[in-house]
Amino acid sequence: MSAELMTVLAAVIAAFASLFTVVLTRNGAISLDARKFDQTQRAEADKSLRLALAEVGAEMSQDVQRVVLFAWNAKHDPGGPTSIDIAEYEKASSAALSRLFRAQVLLAANDRATYDIIAPLIRSFHETDDCVTKALITLKRDRQQGIAAVAACHAQGIVLYDSMPEAFANGPGPGNSPVRRSIHCP
Repeated sequence: MSAELMTVLAAVIAAFASLFTVVLTRNGAISLDARKFDQTQRAEADKSLRLALAEVGAEMSQDVQRVVLFAWNAKHDPGGPTSIDIAEYEKASSAALSRLFRAQVLLAANDRATYDIIAPLIRSFHETDDCVTKALITLKRDRQQGIAAVAACHAQGIVLYDSMPEAFANGPGPGNSPVRRSIHCP
């Protein structure tokens, strides 16, 4: 083989090696960009879920506190709730249920599995709120029976009140709870 042919062959091999290196580097950069994009997307989705879950927790904690406090007052105040107390409770309850429903929908839209884990707690709240609402209907017909019925709802509310911190402590973040695992956290 002639020296010129060897030089051309070496140049062709060098060109292919250079081209191969460029292609590999480009593919590596594209792959790295894709991984970074995926990580960013997951981080944003996790953040959105955490915010939605926090909103449900915040709404529920206010609502449960309102129900428990109203029932406690009915249980311990000899005069029972006045018509003004009842009207204020009903107005606050209506607004609170709308906000809680909005928060529920946001959570379900973010992650159905997390919503399914929290849903029994939400149902428990609605059952407690229904207990008070039905007791208020009774109270309008028979004051003594109604006050006793509202006071009986207090125990149900306390069970919910006591279980909420633990349920939301098992929310998104480091750890191994079902809620945490549902949003792909380590």
